[in-house]
Amino acid sequence: MPDARIRETGQAWLGSTLVGVANLWDREYATAAGQTRTGLTAQLMYGDDSWEIVGPGSMVERDGARWEVLAVEPGDQPARGWVDFRRVG
Repeated sequence: MPDARIRETGQAWLGSTLVGVANLWDREYATAAGQTRTGLTAQLMYGDDSWEIVGPGSMVERDGARWEVLAVEPGDQPARGWVDFRRVG
């Protein structure tokens, strides 16, 4: 069970960071172990106008907290997918 789920085109809090999710599509991304993989990814956008591309196995580090990306799922219609996260620190 994920600790957080953010739907595509939506926003939610990961700890103290407001995160937006958009642009789910196949492309290369980096895992927490530094490996490059190709698969379904999401663009995460933050309130400070920064962003990053993540996929399953990526690690998000914001405001002293770490969140593992468990899954990026396409959903059943355009712009309705989601990203699942687990807090790891």
